[in-house]
Amino acid sequence: MLKRIPSIGTPIRPASIVRGLGPGHHADRFSGLLREASGRKYCVLTGSGTTALYLILRALRVISGGRRSKVLMPAYTAPSLVLAMREAETDPVLAEISVETFNQDLGDMRGQLSDSVLAVMPVHMYGLVEDLSGLCEAAGSVGAFVVEDAASAQGSSVNGSPAGSMGDVSFYSFNRGKNLSTVSGGAVLTDKKDILEAVQEEEKKLRSPDGVMKLHMLLKAVGLSLIWRPAFYSMLRPVAQGYKYGGLHEHVEFFSYTEFQASLGCSLMDRGSRIFSRRYDNGSFLYDSLKGCEHLALPRLSPDAYTVFNQFPILVRGLARDGFLRGLADAGFEATTLYPLPIHKVYDLGNGDVPDQFPAASRVASELLLLPVHPGVSRGDLSRAVKVAAARTGEKTDNTTQY
Repeated sequence: MLKRIPSIGTPIRPASIVRGLGPGHHADRFSGLLREASGRKYCVLTGSGTTALYLILRALRVISGGRRSKVLMPAYTAPSLVLAMREAETDPVLAEISVETFNQDLGDMRGQLSDSVLAVMPVHMYGLVEDLSGLCEAAGSVGAFVVEDAASAQGSSVNGSPAGSMGDVSFYSFNRGKNLSTVSGGAVLTDKKDILEAVQEEEKKLRSPDGVMKLHMLLKAVGLSLIWRPAFYSMLRPVAQGYKYGGLHEHVEFFSYTEFQASLGCSLMDRGSRIFSRRYDNGSFLYDSLKGCEHLALPRLSPDAYTVFNQFPILVRGLARDGFLRGLADAGFEATTLYPLPIHKVYDLGNGDVPDQFPAASRVASELLLLPVHPGVSRGDLSRAVKVAAARTGEKTDNTTQY
């Protein structure tokens, strides 16, 4: 049987699942661990990352007296964020993507700031964290909030500042594809008491998961505890395929967090430094090994950043991306393409299609390919992926043993 590497994986332990079924004040401890790691004063746990964003925007609308509604966001990111914004009665406004950093163009974001903007939301995609000090200063000058989306960058830092510590308020996601996963879940983090209190008021209105949802959560946790290991994934792949996301979310639901999830979170945070270090090492190996491939574009990494990769992003230039994916699949690697379209081609936000207002976002959507770097991926596995990349691009590289 071909050894297959799943695209995502968090090392949930069976013992942690059993422990989570018992009594305990796990949410208080998990919240404290997140505050300690991020350097934030306050933390509110939520049912998902999109729920966290919804609560944040509802809170900021209250604080601003409802006078502002625009939220600046990247033109290429999770489409479900738009749904949360609309539910919070705010208006998404797009900023272009940088093909050098693979994140938002911070200059474009700064250029669109005005006194009608409620918030600007930079997103640390793929675990690539950016220094937001300039954006925070510019936003403050016009009275706008900075909502830092660190959903995919937990554990990353830049200039000593952890992802999630730089905006007026930030949020993490603990969905099953994130750096740490409690099946689902999220967290709001801030240092500002008025934001905390407004978020807490909104959080009180959320529904708690019912018994059926909790049972599904338990079963998914058991599945995730198995399939992050390639040996189990290779055997269970037909079953796992049925739980993958398919299609576009047409609506979002908002729920509170559970003690069971918090118990998983505590267990993972106790081992967080090792998990994050493995993601950093795997991503660094891929970066050093692939940077010589002529037809691949890699993101520019800040020398002052510690990058805990969610997945390793590359842009496939001048090649058939589908063929590249097949080559990786033949080697047992489950690479992914993330979101097939940029935001302005998913939702009508008044940007039009011709001419394309966000060509860089469209390019990233059409060329992006993500390689797994989670703790279940070994150095030998990554070396096989590098050989596939070198063969597909016609390059020869001996970097696979140098890092």
